[in-house]
Order: sequence, then structure tokens, then C-alpha cells
Amino acid sequence: MHWRVIGWEPDRAGVFGDVAQPLVVSGGLRTYADVVAWICNRALFAVEAVLVVCVTWHGTAGVHAVLLDLGLRGRTERIVARVLLGVAVATVLYGLWLLGMIAFGS
Repeated sequence: MHWRVIGWEPDRAGVFGDVAQPLVVSGGLRTYADVVAWICNRALFAVEAVLVVCVTWHGTAGVHAVLLDLGLRGRTERIVARVLLGVAVATVLYGLWLLGMIAFGS
């Protein structure tokens, strides 16, 4: 499949980040223990929590925009907005719960 067909085109920086960096960086990819140690820092935990909220909002806003482009009007648009809000709230709650379990759970 050609990458431009799906709207993504790899560039040199992306290829370096995805392929070469783990080979170049001392120790390679982070282990699960490295990630847990990172998230256990309360300041970094807060940054990751804000990231969960921002990424969820960004994704939900994008899906809502695409659905509005389909020409939804009135009651249908309000229903879609409420469903997306519910999905966003559930996603944030799950993401924060998972983050907490990784950082402070057993």
C-alpha cells in the first residue's frame, strides 16, 4: 500500500524516531520498569494525566467535526454530541485509572 493513499507519508525524522533511535540510544527501548519509575514521579504523573485529557479531547473533537461534515442537524447532532461526550468521559476515566494503577497500584 502506498502511504499517501492513507494520508500518511513517512519522513526522515519519523523513520529515525521509530527505527533508528532504539538502536542508537544507550540501552535501547524503555522497559516496563523504566516506564513505572517515570510515572511514579508525581509531577510527571500530572503531566501524563493532562496528556490523557488533551489527547481524548482532541480525538473527540476530530470525530465530532467529521460527523458534522456529514451534515448532521438538530436533534441528531445533539445526540451524537452527547454520545461522544460520554465516550470521552469514559475514556478519560479509564485512562486516569490505568495511569494510577501503573504508578501507584500493586
